[in-house]
Amino acid sequence: MYREVVIQRLTVGALFKLTFIGLTGFWLPWLLLSALAALLGDGTVTWNERELVGWQGLLVAPFLAVVMGAVGAALLTLVLAVGLGLYSLVRPISLLVKLPLDPDAGRASGADVPPAGTATPHS
Repeated sequence: MYREVVIQRLTVGALFKLTFIGLTGFWLPWLLLSALAALLGDGTVTWNERELVGWQGLLVAPFLAVVMGAVGAALLTLVLAVGLGLYSLVRPISLLVKLPLDPDAGRASGADVPPAGTATPHS
């Protein structure tokens, strides 16, 4: 079941969390494949202009995925915060959210989400 939620503004923390999860979800599998290749002797993982092979490449690759996700998320969050902040001055943002089938399964149930078109005041 989907419900429309109208949002006046998103917090910078929420934007960072979404972009960090998305970018890390992209970089982690890619760098794990590079780590596997480095373990087999290929110089696919580089740190400070030095190719890491073997166990060093396998250990550094997940760290690189998190660092690249965090740096990319910080830059993308900055751009999104400015763009969405300007957009929210003109009109609120409308999102469709999927509610859990079982109200006890997640933190939010259908009763916690206000009906579409209503806003909850936050201070």
